[in-house]
Amino acid sequence: MSLEHAITTIMEMLRLTEGMGQAKRLYVDTKKMTMRQLKLLAAKDPTPQKKYVEWMAKMYVGTNDQRPQRNTRQYDIIAEFDGLLSHIEQRDIYQYQNLEAVGDAVSTALREIAAEKEAKKEEEVRKALIEYDGSVQRVMRLRKSLIRDYDMDEDYIMSIKQKMEDEQAGIFGKDFTIDTKIFKEIDPNDVVKSSSSSVVIVKPLTMEKSQLYGRYPPDWSEAKGANSLGSPWCTSYVRGHNLFSRYYQNDGDTFYIILPKTVDIVPEKKYAKMNIQIPHARNPDGKRRLTAWDFEDHSMSGDDIRRVLSAWDIDIDQENADIG
Repeated sequence: MSLEHAITTIMEMLRLTEGMGQAKRLYVDTKKMTMRQLKLLAAKDPTPQKKYVEWMAKMYVGTNDQRPQRNTRQYDIIAEFDGLLSHIEQRDIYQYQNLEAVGDAVSTALREIAAEKEAKKEEEVRKALIEYDGSVQRVMRLRKSLIRDYDMDEDYIMSIKQKMEDEQAGIFGKDFTIDTKIFKEIDPNDVVKSSSSSVVIVKPLTMEKSQLYGRYPPDWSEAKGANSLGSPWCTSYVRGHNLFSRYYQNDGDTFYIILPKTVDIVPEKKYAKMNIQIPHARNPDGKRRLTAWDFEDHSMSGDDIRRVLSAWDIDIDQENADIG
């Protein structure tokens, strides 16, 4: 056990003795919240000792650096966080500045779990194909438990067989797809006129549209399973704590989602889609600074943004940070 892990464990044990009583002293007795509000939060804490409730109360009333987070539904993420502790690097809830940071940790853990499961799934199929001399039909017929356990079909096994044959021939293609099915579901009113013929740019105006355009491609492993958030972006989550309404309706920010038309122009899996956020407020110099996230939910540097948009022939109005 590392020193950091030991210290974290001791700190958690000390906090367990506080629990509800400490939260009451700090926030109810000081009139910062009511007992009813504290109990609503405590109901979201999945632990018998209510080890998260003091932190939850702190988020609820707000801090000097964080505005109050009063929507109790947002605290559902705490149960997910607790259930994923073995997959989360920072287990101490008191090291997180807000609910969004907790949501990011949960999202990262779920992606890592999905990636591990997908790697194990492919490994088992490769072994089965080798065992049965590359016969997809024999794998389907004789390894029914494998098919059931990993929720796979004949098309998936065929894709792994093709991948193995390509590797043997020295052909290493892209190991991901893009969401071409989405183009049949796009609302024409959401499409932004663009100079690019390589992509479709959409501007979602509702959380539902953001969930649709920001979803994982249906054949990605990340799109499946009870723990899937449906998207790597918090503004497109179908489960968990979706922040689209907060950013769009409360803060007035605008979002653009860029959808490449073909996988040929996508250099890496993380660029299968791109999410651009333009703030409503301008900086003191009168300009707005756009931010962008790739499809692994990594914040992109200015150089990366310019490089990708340039490759896709997308123009940016530098003065207003508008996309077109």
